Amino acid sequence: MFALPRHLESLSEKDSSMCLHTFHGRTCLVHGNTWALPVQHGAPQSFIADRPPLADVIPDIADALKEDIKFKLSSNVLRGAADTYFPAKIMAKLGRIIEITRELEQLSGGDAADYADADESTVAKSASAAAAVDLPSDSDRIPP
Repeated sequence: MFALPRHLESLSEKDSSMCLHTFHGRTCLVHGNTWALPVQHGAPQSFIADRPPLADVIPDIADALKEDIKFKLSSNVLRGAADTYFPAKIMAKLGRIIEITRELEQLSGGDAADYADADESTVAKSASAAAAVDLPSDSDRIPP
């Protein structure tokens, strides 16, 4: 197997006698049966942003959510006769709609997330705006 210089650093046994220049850089032939490349991922990702949506755009977000939740999957997708790429993108979009709705519901109910990048007045304004809009509910979706 060929390894890049950054991979060679992590190998316990390395023989860089056979190296080639490729479009990835200098790669060397290596021999072995294990290869451990530890990766530091940092803090886990969150679906919640570090600050709430701005109060003046929450009505527009709510209107878009109420419209987007009405999206209906095609019969080909529902019976598994479509490719997986675009249906997966659609499912991701529907998941984001649900997450955004849930965040606004929590914000309007006073159960705001711990917004690390927002002061109390910004969170209060956003919470007030979220409480004043009509968010999508189960009755807003199109039946199957």
